[in-house]
Amino acid sequence: MKLGFCGGVDLASSIRDWGYDYIELALAPLAQQTDDEFAASLKTLKASGLPCLACNVFLPRSVPVVGPAVKREDCLAYVKKAVGRAAQLGAKVIVLGSSGSRNIPAGFPGSKALEQLRDFARLAAEEAAAQGITIVIEPLNMTESNIINRVSEGLLLTLAVDHPNCKVLADTYHMQIEREGLEALAQAGSELHHIHVSTFLGRKIPLAADKEALKALFSQLQAIGYGGHVSIEAGFRSDQAAEAAEALQVMRGLLA
Repeated sequence: MKLGFCGGVDLASSIRDWGYDYIELALAPLAQQTDDEFAASLKTLKASGLPCLACNVFLPRSVPVVGPAVKREDCLAYVKKAVGRAAQLGAKVIVLGSSGSRNIPAGFPGSKALEQLRDFARLAAEEAAAQGITIVIEPLNMTESNIINRVSEGLLLTLAVDHPNCKVLADTYHMQIEREGLEALAQAGSELHHIHVSTFLGRKIPLAADKEALKALFSQLQAIGYGGHVSIEAGFRSDQAAEAAEALQVMRGLLA
């Protein structure tokens, strides 16, 4: 189980110095860069020596995947470009959260929205499979999204997509807001492919004071034979470097 940290490409060298195994980069901004801009980003990443094993922020708001404005040809064109760039970065996981692209517009049928999200996830998984990448559906709490709020719902959507390169993600912050227990991870089982962690209060980097919550999480992951990775997706209080290093020490201790 590798431990990563979410951040921009300019943070890669710092994340390496903090001791993390990989960086998780936001894909949408990179997918929208010019070729020259992306080449520069790729150069910065490679210079850090830190691998990018995952990408979050799959979609920009300008690419809706739910609602009356959906255009399959636009979705496909974006996915091809984004997945291609994720592959160049070395990513093996792309996180499908992107509430701005997937939220259900007012008055639009929820059942149709679920069908659209299923179809988009399948399209993305098909493109990702050719690059050895897995799409993971991220449940987002109800204050951020009005579709797929819980891991249990993400699991059902994953099963409906029915593609080996589409799995589900669990984010401890969203789970706590939704009051979803860790048993949801066991229910997801082999369909669980990626984890995001942060504190419940303030969505900050977890520290030694959060050790018991992390211990419960890692115990559950080990109990189900979880084979994916864990990324910190969180803000910091005052000293990002010190807090990130402390979090890594706590997590490595729990995995020892």
